[in-house]
Amino acid sequence: MNLFEAAVSYDENDPVGYRGGGRRLAQEVGAQQIAFNLFELPPGEALCPYHCEPGQEEWIVVLSGRLLLRTPEGEQDMGPWDCYFCPDGEAGLHKTSNPFDEPCRFVIWSNTSNPGVAIYPDSGKVGVWPPDKLFPLTAAVDYYAGEV
Repeated sequence: MNLFEAAVSYDENDPVGYRGGGRRLAQEVGAQQIAFNLFELPPGEALCPYHCEPGQEEWIVVLSGRLLLRTPEGEQDMGPWDCYFCPDGEAGLHKTSNPFDEPCRFVIWSNTSNPGVAIYPDSGKVGVWPPDKLFPLTAAVDYYAGEV
């Protein structure tokens, strides 16, 4: 497969500003321990909100176009073959967006976890997949709540 020519799918339900295309390549070949996802962002779109995934490390590699990467250190412009490592936990917070005039194609390569967890500090929520649910961080309860 040629990563520059491979087709990506878009989800019609994604809101304006978060309409990126993607393809889960590792799943296509049966991989279970790693994820290798191809993404394409049209101008003016972002992949997902600022987040981190506890228990996962990720590499972001730009293939073509330009990408704006937000991390705890600030924002940086990435171009073809630039790569960035997102460590486990809050140190790996990131958001990928395309404020530029041309589409951007990039891959994200990571280990996987099941269930997957993502923390979104800007909106104060946490997501868990499965069961594909998001919860406000303020809803946290004591470990023994409802038990004793």
